[in-house]
Amino acid sequence: GPLWNGVIVATLPYIGAFGVSEARSFAELPPVIHVDAVIVGLVYAGFVLTGYFKDVTGDSQTGYRTAPVVYGIHKARWHVIPYTVIAICGVGVYCWDRFGLWENAVTEARVIFMLLGITAVVLLILSNFILFRDPSEKNSYRALLWYTRGMVLSFLSPIALVHSIAAVFVAVVFL
Repeated sequence: GPLWNGVIVATLPYIGAFGVSEARSFAELPPVIHVDAVIVGLVYAGFVLTGYFKDVTGDSQTGYRTAPVVYGIHKARWHVIPYTVIAICGVGVYCWDRFGLWENAVTEARVIFMLLGITAVVLLILSNFILFRDPSEKNSYRALLWYTRGMVLSFLSPIALVHSIAAVFVAVVFL
């Protein structure tokens, strides 16, 4: 289900961190990597759950017991909100002084971080709004599109604090 998919994707920040650092164990990694892995995993789980709405008919016919199949589309859509809230909170977590990302970033990088983060929040909320207004299979593709874009921007926002040009380039190419 969504959480297992999230666990798999949560390994990516670790792979990247071990690839560019001298760390030999999880304990040697900076705390921001562990927090990032949790945020990435849970936000990705929300993406998977949002994606389940696009083929409820096929899932129910094949016996795939997704949340929309088990609970119905109107109840299951409430399950997406916690993941969106985590994504929104995640953008704010990177400003926490303990991680040093915000305080060590130049002003331009902070502006890019804020623009990407705010845009991510708006897109994730738009995705939830679309899903709540009409959780049908036809309409859920739009919700998934906006969730995907918001999710990617939420992942790029902390990167902007360190590598702002790369984050902007990827955001422009992706959107």
